[in-house]
Amino acid sequence: MSKQAADGAVMVLTTLADDERAEELARMIVNERLAACVHVQGRGVSFYRWKDSVERDAERQLIIKTTRQKVPALRERLATLHPYELPEFLVVSVEEASAEYLGGSGSKRAERAPVPRGCGRSPFRGRLLAADVRPPGSVDGRWLPVAGD
Repeated sequence: MSKQAADGAVMVLTTLADDERAEELARMIVNERLAACVHVQGRGVSFYRWKDSVERDAERQLIIKTTRQKVPALRERLATLHPYELPEFLVVSVEEASAEYLGGSGSKRAERAPVPRGCGRSPFRGRLLAADVRPPGSVDGRWLPVAGD
């Protein structure tokens, strides 16, 4: 498995308390092409400080695999869909990934902007075309440096 820089690939983390809503949100984000994949983790427990008290809640972590270009639209969409007053929204840069996962080494897809190809063996794998997330300022499908990146 060959490796390549994952320029532009990010993971966004958020949480939801309701199992059904977590799956519904994940499906909407993928259907709207705001992410290549959303992995819904099993139920866990979160402890956090909220309005001067320590809270405990059962939640599901969503790991949203997308591109840096899609983050503003994803942030806006989650703000309208998310039931929490202040939802978690953490963007984590992907430093490196397998070339195959990002679009296949040597393929026409790999020559375009890198994009995660779904969730491994999931039914979403490969269904989000790199052309769908090509940045407007790209040259021959390659990412251009952005100030602050």
